Amino acid sequence: MNRWRQWQTACAMLLLTFTLAPTLAFGQSKQVQAEIPPFPVKVNGTLVDNIHSPYPLLLYKNITYFPLTWDMAQALQWQVNWSEAEGLKVYSAVTTRGGGAYGYSKSPLHQDLTVVNRLSVLYRAQLPEFPVWIGSDYIDNANEPYPLLTFRDITYFPLTWRFAHDLLHIDLQWDQAEGLSVRSPQQPVLGRLLFDDADYLYFNPALVTKPEYALLKVNKSLEETPAWVTKDEVKAAFPNLDLNHYLRPNGGSDATAELRTEGDTVYYKSMKLDTEPYPAQQPVRNATWIPLGDQDRLLSLTTRDPIIGVPLRTPPYRAELFHVKGDSAAKLPGFKDVPQGIVSNADGSRWIYANIDRKGDIRDNYYRSAQLALLDKDGSFHLINDQVSAKFINVLGADNVASNRPVQSDGTIVFETAQPNPSLGLYLKPGGTIYSIDTKRQVKQMITYEQGISFLDRSGRIFVYDPDKNAVTSLSDNKTAFWWDYELIGP
Repeated sequence: MNRWRQWQTACAMLLLTFTLAPTLAFGQSKQVQAEIPPFPVKVNGTLVDNIHSPYPLLLYKNITYFPLTWDMAQALQWQVNWSEAEGLKVYSAVTTRGGGAYGYSKSPLHQDLTVVNRLSVLYRAQLPEFPVWIGSDYIDNANEPYPLLTFRDITYFPLTWRFAHDLLHIDLQWDQAEGLSVRSPQQPVLGRLLFDDADYLYFNPALVTKPEYALLKVNKSLEETPAWVTKDEVKAAFPNLDLNHYLRPNGGSDATAELRTEGDTVYYKSMKLDTEPYPAQQPVRNATWIPLGDQDRLLSLTTRDPIIGVPLRTPPYRAELFHVKGDSAAKLPGFKDVPQGIVSNADGSRWIYANIDRKGDIRDNYYRSAQLALLDKDGSFHLINDQVSAKFINVLGADNVASNRPVQSDGTIVFETAQPNPSLGLYLKPGGTIYSIDTKRQVKQMITYEQGISFLDRSGRIFVYDPDKNAVTSLSDNKTAFWWDYELIGP
């Protein structure tokens, strides 16, 4: 069974109980012969019982056909309309439902197993004459090499590449032993990974189906179905967690009142700041004062245009960072955003970082900077982005709302690099490369992943989750688990 056959075996399982009465209104249909496929087929994880189904899968011209019954439509979230004038219209599934959808649930494929069919027997099917549309595409059934069929008064759909992949967005996988696996677009449920404890990863779900639900927990073994955690359980187990802050604040204080300008020169108190010229007239400036200990401070200065509203692809501000010791302020070149976190190390050095939210507003990928820098005890400044030639660096563990510091006890930090995607505008390329770096700036490449969002747990294990596919991978264990949406939001 080749890949072409795989795509053929998945495309028609989608829609409604569609009787032959409309077909007869257009005249007598041409008859063809089809058979039940001899290989196993799973629909969203459920094995199709062709022997006992009134509407089994069919094989015609070596192409697998699926019945457009109500059960298939429900399992695959397809919308079907019928009218005498326009015929059959099929629309792709919608899986963008999010937030509080109380009472909503998904179910696996339901099968009516009330007959006995035979393999290696030719069955009569018909070529219908009514119009068919898939989305906005009209299907000229009379001239299709693999036309729609009707069998036992039900419309059947061919799983060709064009129908299954291009028009219906169905994912197909073939295994010589397991046969064909058909997967429709899944409802994203896992959402954002917030924090972990010794045994579980805790997700802020993209979809909540009961008012009392708060989180989904996934066992780190990846061998259990995720379980819902109620609001009361979260409050009892994690009373001090603030689940609304995904990126830890830097702990600084507003120092804008201490800024003054004389012409184009900017001062903080009596200290002259080496700022770059800003093109706007009377720009708006804000300052954040971040203590480091002893006489050391960081001063983050942002400058923006006074006009309210930010045109697309225009940075909302320019950020500059200064190291203040006593009465002098030295600019730290290349750091272009407000620090999200500062971590002091045992050797007197300090990590300074600013992450971007890879699950947040895609415009952040353009006008935000994801950077990591090391400020040595003697004041030497090193931008790690330049060292590893990466525009975007995210510090792993910084988005773990239950972790106190995203750094190991010896000062080693784990980070990932990501690159812009030139073909997709504001988006980053999916995946990334994960490294570790110590306070001597010795870098070790750990692993590269192709898809998803990385997460560092409290024990140093790295997980990657793909919220669109309800999948979690333990990179440390080289193990992946996937859950069907109906397993997470079943009745």
